[in-house]
Amino acid sequence: MQLDTILELVKAIPAFQGRVHGALQLARLQQQNQLPQVTPAAFVIPTGLTGGRVDTITGLYRQQVGESVAVVVVIRSADDPRSTRAMDPLSAVCWDVIHALSGIEVGEVDGQLQFRRGFLVSLADSAAVYQLDFDLQDQMRIPR
Repeated sequence: MQLDTILELVKAIPAFQGRVHGALQLARLQQQNQLPQVTPAAFVIPTGLTGGRVDTITGLYRQQVGESVAVVVVIRSADDPRSTRAMDPLSAVCWDVIHALSGIEVGEVDGQLQFRRGFLVSLADSAAVYQLDFDLQDQMRIPR
């Protein structure tokens, strides 16, 4: 999966104003026991690979492969003027991410990015941290 493509699509969401980073930036913040001070912010993180069905053909190893990526959204309650309105700003930003990524084709894979689930990671330090998981199905082909 080409994470740069996903990173750029999330960066294009106006609410983030460019505050979109990779896994290592989130790791640095967590090491310091911190969250971003200005939000909403997002982190694009590769979360795993899963192997699927294997087909054996003479001279070719072929296997279905699933690749997962998460977009972790951080939003502080005081950073969004919509926080006093009926629509929750966290929900609005999460739907912006889902709409930006669902159904896109990433790189040279056969499938489209699919939204899998979203869940609340934490509510601490006046911030909500929410994770959105996406999957991409592909096929690995190795000449043997």
